[in-house]
Amino acid sequence: MVQEDLRMEDNEALAAALASPLPTLLIYIYEPLIWADKHYDNRHWNVVRESLLDLNQSLIHLNTKILSVTNEVIPFFTAIQERFQIAEVYSTEETGLQITYERDIEFAKYCKNRDILWKEFQNNGVIRGLRNRDTWRKSWYDYMNAPIISPSLNEEDYLSLGYIKIVEKTFQKLTLSVNKHNFQKGGRTEALVWQHSFFNERIEYYSQYISKPEMARYGCSRLSPYLAWGNLSIREVFQRAKRFKTESTHKKQANAFMSRLRWQSHFIQKFEQEPRMEFEAINRGFLDLEQPINLDFITAWKDGRTGYPLVDASLRCVAQTGYINFRMRSMVTSFLTHHLFQHFTTGSKWLARQFLDFEPGIHYGQMQMQGFYRNQYRSYL
Repeated sequence: MVQEDLRMEDNEALAAALASPLPTLLIYIYEPLIWADKHYDNRHWNVVRESLLDLNQSLIHLNTKILSVTNEVIPFFTAIQERFQIAEVYSTEETGLQITYERDIEFAKYCKNRDILWKEFQNNGVIRGLRNRDTWRKSWYDYMNAPIISPSLNEEDYLSLGYIKIVEKTFQKLTLSVNKHNFQKGGRTEALVWQHSFFNERIEYYSQYISKPEMARYGCSRLSPYLAWGNLSIREVFQRAKRFKTESTHKKQANAFMSRLRWQSHFIQKFEQEPRMEFEAINRGFLDLEQPINLDFITAWKDGRTGYPLVDASLRCVAQTGYINFRMRSMVTSFLTHHLFQHFTTGSKWLARQFLDFEPGIHYGQMQMQGFYRNQYRSYL
């Protein structure tokens, strides 16, 4: 499992692995090199730990669990091959940061040199290797309307719990306990609770509250962390919204929400095709723009001490709770890049650490659009 793939349901990679005649070993690797990157924070790691705990609870009746270890990917597979003859590796494609892209290149070489077949599967309608987006919209809707994929519930398809406990002694085992915190809790169980409350209560206020800094905390879906970390697939949520639309009088709200699901995938698709936006202006006309670094400005912005009350309140709120609505995200980015005239990279990693729903494609789409165009941006749910 990649770190944004923390679910069993509607997981094509998992379904393909379980369809293989060989038993499937579920693994999660905590990669120190990746997690040391400045985009990530302990609040993100809490989501992953809570998700793994939740997944393991759901696997008890199948007499298995996820092998969760601390290691880098290639050393892990080198060690695990001493115990198993690995024929195939299944995973979901990851539209991630430069550091994860480089990791994937090295792992692909590793698999090729050892005759391991690495099968990757499309993620949330994002198409790898796409040359242009002329037909992307139709492809996205085709993907979203395809049947939800359910995992095998046959115990014999999984490597047994007893064997996994023996294997994990070879590795540094992950500690999955989580201290009490003020953020949304990770895991599919929590995701389904938030989804239920949205479609059964809060969606009525979606269009009315989405732009209001305080009321958006209630009126927005609050599903973005569960989509970012893979507790839910966008296809699941899209189809749930379609059913809601046929059953409810709040069709306008359902349409607005479904539109934002598509915009979310759209911006991740753009990042997939233009990954340099992590580092530089996507519009090359801005590449020579000089923005001298002012550390006092940047520090005041991060601390919520700019003297602009709404800016400061938003920055303090996201630092404490991991969430602000999309208009406030746009505002704090625009304030940094236009009012303080700082390059977007002076705040992009810090903001990524604050957002519980950090998704590289959406995050850097936001930084680009607010940093250089002042446009509205509507992919946060």
